[in-house]
Amino acid sequence: MVMDNVTNATAGEYHTAAITESAELWTWGFNELGQLGNGEATESGAPTMAMTGIESVSCGKAHTVAVGLDHVLWTWGWNDKGQLGNSNIEAIGYNAYVAEPTPIIHEVMMASAGADHTVFIGTNGSLWACGSNSSGQLGFGEIRVGPAEQLIVNCPDPLPLYLAYDAVHFPDHNQIQYTQAVYMLAANDIIYGMDDGLFHPDSSLTRAQACAIISRALFPNGVEIVPENFTTFSDVPETSWAWGVITICLTYGLVNGMGDGTFHPDETLTGTQLAKIVLCAIGYDAKESGLEGRDWADNVQNLFAEENLAEGLQDFDLSRAVSREEACQIVYNAFMR
Repeated sequence: MVMDNVTNATAGEYHTAAITESAELWTWGFNELGQLGNGEATESGAPTMAMTGIESVSCGKAHTVAVGLDHVLWTWGWNDKGQLGNSNIEAIGYNAYVAEPTPIIHEVMMASAGADHTVFIGTNGSLWACGSNSSGQLGFGEIRVGPAEQLIVNCPDPLPLYLAYDAVHFPDHNQIQYTQAVYMLAANDIIYGMDDGLFHPDSSLTRAQACAIISRALFPNGVEIVPENFTTFSDVPETSWAWGVITICLTYGLVNGMGDGTFHPDETLTGTQLAKIVLCAIGYDAKESGLEGRDWADNVQNLFAEENLAEGLQDFDLSRAVSREEACQIVYNAFMR
């Protein structure tokens, strides 16, 4: 037996991929063209984990395509015919390949890889295709032989995630489950990586970080603040990176201090606490909507569900500390979907 707890497996010409019950993607076999997606070009005779959060996978001759639980399409491997569907086909030939999984586009339901072309279906039922069309396999009514093709068929108004991915890339992207939300927010300067350059998707969101995300989402072009008009906190000096974003959220009634002249910027917050901030940011009045007082948490949960702000989240619990990537998904649902 090669592996257990496998729910999906597919074979290319000389490589294999499988998905486990825990949505882990494992690959093995020939890898000179990066088809294993491990960032290298050396073959592996045993399964190695390439990604997490994957729902389905398909292997072509020497490329691989996968669809995440968040409906993002990922591709990697040989790209001599444009079969990866990305924005760069710089060379036609043996060395045109991508060794790491690259997010291409979101709202994808399923994908299938041919020898050197790829087809995928959007969640709206639209059919897309890219790669070689030497025998008419792209289905757009014309057979083309020769130069690499990169064609999209019957897909109005595509939203290419690779544009966001090209703008910013986190080295720990394989650990990010909510790729669409994280990269879209990052590309729009709403969230950044940590000091080490990594995103740290599972790290708990702090109160200061929550203010940063919300203020940037609300005011993408910035907003003028006048220091003498605002409350200051003893633990948030004006020299702090978070002073401006906390001041903005405080000014617009999205957050409060701790009641003793402090803010506790590095304290983590629960999903319910973040949900309240987001609901106020999108227009709910805290007092009129019952987001204050004894039943505030219940009312937050009800409005959170009514606004469908948990869309795309897996096993999300409002009562526990919210992670950085969960916060991205919630803010994405509130401001960008």
